[in-house]
Amino acid sequence: MIGSFAIFHQLNERQFAVLPAQKTVLDVPLRDMPVLKVPEEMEMRVTSKSQGAAMDARAPSSRMLFANPMPMAEAPSSKTSVPSAASNIVIIDGDTIAIGRERIRILSIDTPETFHSRCENELVLGLKAKQRLRELLNRGEVRIERDGEDRYRRTLAKVFVGDIDIGETLVREGFAQRYKPGSAAKLQRLQTWCGPDARLNG
Repeated sequence: MIGSFAIFHQLNERQFAVLPAQKTVLDVPLRDMPVLKVPEEMEMRVTSKSQGAAMDARAPSSRMLFANPMPMAEAPSSKTSVPSAASNIVIIDGDTIAIGRERIRILSIDTPETFHSRCENELVLGLKAKQRLRELLNRGEVRIERDGEDRYRRTLAKVFVGDIDIGETLVREGFAQRYKPGSAAKLQRLQTWCGPDARLNG
């Protein structure tokens, strides 16, 4: 865990002046620096790499003490609900969005492909689904309920705007089909978009 730190300059045996980490001792006059009482349990021995020796924390000197560690930001865990502004969301496809580096696949739905469309009609329908998704997200604050990842390491999640379930709305309005695993179900979805002669390897 990476912790934040501040530099303390000893004024006497038990008092230290706090130096901001971004400034040196020469930048901040001692009279302008806040004074901090350092409890005994915070005293420690630190090793000076430049001198190659250990400095006693009780000796009058300038020292670096570490404050309480500040936890680094972590990726949202499974089953978390995180609000986000629609302006921060990039629409990848009718069923996939991105927030920063995180790609989120809307749970339990499938929409026509726009990047690797297998027929012209799939591309047209995919662009319509993408546009409808944007319209829905623009209605208000977006809430994302994450639920694990898929094999491509995309976050699986339900997406809401207010009380509107985005995935269910896209299915109900005909922009998406309900996702079912397996090649037979995938072929059925493709044939809905590209006709009965469509094939998965075509």
